[in-house]
Amino acid sequence: MIRTLLLASFVLCWTSEVKLQAQDRPNGSTVRGVVVYSDTGRPLRHARVTLFGNQRAFRTQTASDLRGNFEFENVRKGEYSLIVEAPGLLAPYRNGARVRAAVPNPAYPDISELITNVTVTGIDSVDLKIKAVRGGVITGKVTNDDDQPVPHAEIRLLRRDSGKWVPVWTTWTLADEETQKADATGVYRIAGLPSGDYLVRASEPTLADDDVPGEEDTYSNGSFVVAYHPAAINLKNAQVVSVVAGSETTGVDIRMKQQVLHTLDGTVKFELLGQPGSSVTVTIERSDEVGFSTAINNYTTSANQEGKWQVVGLPAGEYLVTIAGSSVILKDPGNVQFVRSLPKRITVKLQDEKVATLSTSLTLGARVVGRVMLSGKPLARDATMTVGAQPVKDPAVSKTATAQSDKPAFEIGLVSPNGRFSVSPLLAGTYWFTASLPKPDEFYVKSVMRKGIDLMQTPFKLTDELVFDDIVVTLAADLASVEGQVMLPDGDMTVIVAPANEVTRRFNAGTRILEAGAQGKIVFRSAPGEYFIAAVTTAEYKTIASQIHNEYFDKNPDKFLRIKLSAGDKIKDLRVPVMKK
Repeated sequence: MIRTLLLASFVLCWTSEVKLQAQDRPNGSTVRGVVVYSDTGRPLRHARVTLFGNQRAFRTQTASDLRGNFEFENVRKGEYSLIVEAPGLLAPYRNGARVRAAVPNPAYPDISELITNVTVTGIDSVDLKIKAVRGGVITGKVTNDDDQPVPHAEIRLLRRDSGKWVPVWTTWTLADEETQKADATGVYRIAGLPSGDYLVRASEPTLADDDVPGEEDTYSNGSFVVAYHPAAINLKNAQVVSVVAGSETTGVDIRMKQQVLHTLDGTVKFELLGQPGSSVTVTIERSDEVGFSTAINNYTTSANQEGKWQVVGLPAGEYLVTIAGSSVILKDPGNVQFVRSLPKRITVKLQDEKVATLSTSLTLGARVVGRVMLSGKPLARDATMTVGAQPVKDPAVSKTATAQSDKPAFEIGLVSPNGRFSVSPLLAGTYWFTASLPKPDEFYVKSVMRKGIDLMQTPFKLTDELVFDDIVVTLAADLASVEGQVMLPDGDMTVIVAPANEVTRRFNAGTRILEAGAQGKIVFRSAPGEYFIAAVTTAEYKTIASQIHNEYFDKNPDKFLRIKLSAGDKIKDLRVPVMKK
């Protein structure tokens, strides 16, 4: 009896302990590790470590301690990536990138060196050793004609990519601009650079707005008073600086020459309305730096109530002046409508005159207006829908056309709660109508009609100041439903579904990425149209994810199965092929 009681008591205690342990067990794995420099193997302290989930929207961050250690707790089962960021390190472009350029796919070092992929079971702990890769360094000094330092000169870099010079935004965080300024003695040091060729640009610091008309040697924005290494006043004559990741390029000094400064002013009015351009913005860019405004602080000012504006302190040279804004239209008493004008771009050469004056008239351009209908009523939804006008590609237009040309540009308009929309301002030209739904698995665009013409299939032509109205966009909910299975699934599979022609692309949310379930099964709903579909392993998808865009599908149609979906289709046995190599 005693032995039985003791055994029962032991079993009860053991059972209670197991239950307690099960309750206290963390909901997932622990991912821990140490960050070390790839060249020395020494630990990296106070680095930002980010854990990304590859199969769902997930991101969490921590910092390495004094010994380079870091830890993430309660990480659920799945595929993840880790990156490390700290001043002076290289960082990958897509996942938390800090080195940025104005090109879609900059040719940085092999991203596999900068990303650590990890598989988490949700039960077992994971121990990692992450190598942090140092970038290259450029150092130098900024001086003036008198060999005196230029304190706090602003430093900007351009990097050669695919034969073009593109601006590098920053090498650490978007807010840390101090890393791109010279110190009080004119000395600067910029680290964390990928290997490559660079141009180094210095400009006067903008300590205050010196808007003093007529004063000698004053400026509104110091970024116009420019010198490139070693002493060039324009991009064309700048000297290339070669950088190797992990090494320091020294002696990249910049000499800033004294330049005669000019004043540029002007007046703006709206042509048809006869109103001064009081809600107008004027942007000034050096002609050799057009398009670099994301990385170089070009000057922007506003016209006053009389439509007058002024910029003081521009060195001699050529500039692109862009003038744009909105005007007020009083449709009815108490009904005020703001309409954006077409931007006007004017090239100005400053050389001999101390003051140059521009007189500009803006036009409102053409507009496309209409209403979105659902079930016979105007669309009234909380979700956001946009419509747009996309220029028809003109093969006669040179691919090298710059931002200075007045060719038509893509414009979008937001659909209001009463279903109405307006797309403006639009240049004269030929356009396709486009639309984008935030929830493509609920509704789709069934038709776009104007006076009996289907604008889903037919482009339309706009002339100056034309209001292209009476457009009715009809939505429908009878989407096609698809059930399928990946043929010969091999582990975790990712299915790619992409529009296969221009019509489908113009009225579709874009490429969809689906995670196949057990035995490679997939289920999705879609708008009618033609689509490419194929499966790859999740690991393979990571390597090609950056290439997945319309051009990729156009060049590789044979890698995919092409399917056509009609409204209300119910496909239950789609065989999804594995994408061809």
